[in-house]
Amino acid sequence: MSNNIKKLRNEAGLSQRQLAEQSGVAMRTVQDWEDMRVKTSDVYKLHRIAKVLGCTIEELINFEDEEKPE
Repeated sequence: MSNNIKKLRNEAGLSQRQLAEQSGVAMRTVQDWEDMRVKTSDVYKLHRIAKVLGCTIEELINFEDEEKPE
């Protein structure tokens, strides 16, 4: 699973700090998600970020990259 958070944040003209403040998600969480150090699995935080960026959760996350169950 990969994500487009950094790309969409840059397109919105926001810094990590601005996105964190506007979404109520910790800046460290935004940094970790953008750097793929932690999987973006908290749907509530993803929803808040998507709302600030004016997109859907599906636009933030590339679910096609995820392994499919056998």
